[in-house]
Order: sequence, then C-alpha cells, then structure tokens
Amino acid sequence: MEETNITGRQNIALLQQWLLEQGRCLCCGQPLVTNGQVEGEGVIITCPCQEKYFYLPKINIYKRLIKPNDAA
Repeated sequence: MEETNITGRQNIALLQQWLLEQGRCLCCGQPLVTNGQVEGEGVIITCPCQEKYFYLPKINIYKRLIKPNDAA
C-alpha cells in the first residue's frame, strides 16, 4: 500500500477546491447564489457572511475575490 504524504496546507487547499467546485462559500459553507453584480463575462457574488466570489457561468467556475487587506 502506497503512503500519501499530504501536508496540512495541501489538505486545506484540496478542501477549498472541493467547496468551490460544489459552489459553496469557503467561510460558512453555504451554497453561493449566482445572482449578483454582472462584471464583464462573470458575476460578482456576495455570500451572506460577506465573502465575495467571482463566478464565470460559461465554464461554471467560482473564484474567491481577495480583499485588499488580505493581499501580501
């Protein structure tokens, strides 16, 4: 049996990827409602917990928008 060596950060990244694939918020886990502010080819969605996401309906992908104070 092959042993996998996944670090804590990799686990978190995999969980976040899975939540976004399911269309769920990374903070509270609630489903993201796709009606929001249209911006170019996508939609800006604000979750009830105030996290913001960018949704591209043509390819069905969600991306988390980074707050200015979160950027390094």
